Amino acid sequence: MENKKKVNKKVKIGQNWVVDRGIILGQGQLGTVYEGFSTHDKKYKVAIKEYNISTIEQFLGDQTKQYLEREVSVMMKVQNKNIVKILDLKQTKPSPSETYLFIIMEKLSGGTLQQKIFKENYIPEELAQITFKQIMEGYSSIVKYDAIHRDLKPANIIFDEEQQIAKIADFGLAKFLLQNEQNQEQTIFITNRGTPHYKCPELLTSDEYIEVKQPQKIDIWSLGVILYEMLYGKIPWNSHQNQDIAEFYQTITTTQIQFPENIQVQQSTKNLILGMLELDSQKRFSYEQCMQHPFLK
Repeated sequence: MENKKKVNKKVKIGQNWVVDRGIILGQGQLGTVYEGFSTHDKKYKVAIKEYNISTIEQFLGDQTKQYLEREVSVMMKVQNKNIVKILDLKQTKPSPSETYLFIIMEKLSGGTLQQKIFKENYIPEELAQITFKQIMEGYSSIVKYDAIHRDLKPANIIFDEEQQIAKIADFGLAKFLLQNEQNQEQTIFITNRGTPHYKCPELLTSDEYIEVKQPQKIDIWSLGVILYEMLYGKIPWNSHQNQDIAEFYQTITTTQIQFPENIQVQQSTKNLILGMLELDSQKRFSYEQCMQHPFLK
């Protein structure tokens, strides 16, 4: 009988951490989040995001180093009580052909906003207001450091059960901005990445690099979709699982947003959503306009 080698799912990372590959907390396109713990106290649980550099290189090629450095640098700079805290960073090389990067983060046990919406069908306006204020508080740090997240969605909002607060996670697509000194308007060229149902229309029109003015309005659109979904339990447009991007773009640009009458939401809150989901990015609410709205006061 052939001897099968037992795979050790618990692997030590440096002197302080152990990753348990037997407990998956989340799975992304480029990385997996596992549970881990401190070597000094096994009860101190953490979340460890693991990147296999070789695998990412097959997908991103020369952009791999930039992608990883970006996520780490953004997460380390934009610390806020409403942003998932990064604790440590480690790299290992178990063989000449393998290199792994580990981002050690606080482990939150309250589940995601996506799970909460699925479980409760929708979130009453008063409770949604509390959570959305917390999300916007976290986003304020992203704005403060002239960055954009680019992948805001309910699955990337995680609850801290102890503190009863929501935190923004997953900065893999985040980007720092450069200020255009001539007109004080930020302009960037970005790729068409992110989750389609939460992407603004200007990002659904091209697979290539596209020029985007006022790039933080990309995130404002995503936040508007999140707020609508919290209040009504679904995104603002009818969409099916196999719908391609071109078809979805057609849907959001030709369909007027409807607010189900069976759920009580104030008109001023609906107006905030409509401002955040304005198709014309020049007319779409800015972060500052959102924060001046009564819903976020």
